[in-house]
Amino acid sequence: MKPTIRIKTIKDKNSSQSFFGGLPKLPRDFEWPFWDATSLYLDEIKYAEKIGRECGTEAYWGREIEKIKIKLQEPLVPLVFLGQIYLEEVPRYGGFPNLPSSGILCFFWDLVNWPAGWRASSKGSCRVIYLEDISNLQPLSFPEEMADKFRNMVDINYSISCCLSFEPGWVSSRYLETRLEIEEGADDSEYLMPSPFLEEHLEDTPNDFPERNELTVLVKDHSSQGEPVHLLFGSPMEIQNPMEEMCQLCFHGFDHLQCDIDADPEVAFLRDGVQDWQLLLQLDCDKHLDWEWGDAGMLYFWIRKQDLEKQDFSNVWCEMQCS
Repeated sequence: MKPTIRIKTIKDKNSSQSFFGGLPKLPRDFEWPFWDATSLYLDEIKYAEKIGRECGTEAYWGREIEKIKIKLQEPLVPLVFLGQIYLEEVPRYGGFPNLPSSGILCFFWDLVNWPAGWRASSKGSCRVIYLEDISNLQPLSFPEEMADKFRNMVDINYSISCCLSFEPGWVSSRYLETRLEIEEGADDSEYLMPSPFLEEHLEDTPNDFPERNELTVLVKDHSSQGEPVHLLFGSPMEIQNPMEEMCQLCFHGFDHLQCDIDADPEVAFLRDGVQDWQLLLQLDCDKHLDWEWGDAGMLYFWIRKQDLEKQDFSNVWCEMQCS
C-alpha cells in the first residue's frame, strides 16, 4: 500500500478553487493544446486491415477505414479539458515532496479518439500543464474555430463542473485480492484497516502522515455503486494489468503488445526505467460530472519520478482501462 490523496467531487461551487469538468481558468494568451493524430489514425487503419483479413469482414472494416481516412485529412485534434487542481489546496505530507506547493495543474486528454495509451502512436494525446503564476487567470472557452467541428464528437458536457476536496489515505493496487470482509451495510469504497495490517503492507510511509490506526484505505469493487475514487499519487486501482511497463515502452516508441521487455533485446535497455513511472492522477467514472470512461473504466495519468523532481509535466503518459 502507498499513501495517496483522495479527491472527492463536491456540487457546492464555492467550496474550493480546484475543480473537475467545465472550462479552465487560464491566462488570456494561453494556447489551447492540440495534437497531431496522424500516427494514431495510420495504426487504426493497419489494425482494421488486419482484423478484416483474419475475420473475413473486409467489407465492414473497409467502410471503417474510409472513415479514418477522412479524419486523416485534418489530423490536428484539440485536447479536452478535464480538470484543474490548485496545489495550495492539496494537503502537504512528506510522501509527496516533489509536488509543487503553489500554482495549478491542468489536465487535458483526447476525447475525440479516446486513445487508450497502449500504442506508441498515442504519444501527445494527453497534456498536463503546470502554471506557477496564477495571478491573471480567467475562464477560457474551447477554441471557437474548432468547437463546431468537434462538438458532436466529444462526449462531455462543458456545463457541468464540481469543486474538489482532498484528504489523505492509503490505496492498494491489488485491492481485489485483499480479501477483506467488509461489514454489512458499510460503504464499500472505504474501509478502516487495523494497524497490524498497515504495519505489514505499507510502503513509502511519510513521517507526518496521520496515525495509522485512523487511516482510510480505499477498497473499491467495480461491480458496486460506491463513490468514485479519484486519486492524486499512490498506487493505481488497476482494472486490467499493471501499467508501468506499458508506459515505458510506449513512451519510447515501442508498442506494448508487440514486444517483450524481458525477452526482446531491442527493448531490454528500457527495463530499468519501468520503475521510474508513478501515478500522478487517477480519474474514475463520476455521475456528478457525467463521466464514463468506457465500461466502468478509469483514466490514469503517469509521470516519471525524475520529471516530477524537476517539476516537468511535459512527458506525462495517459492510459485508459475499463471492464
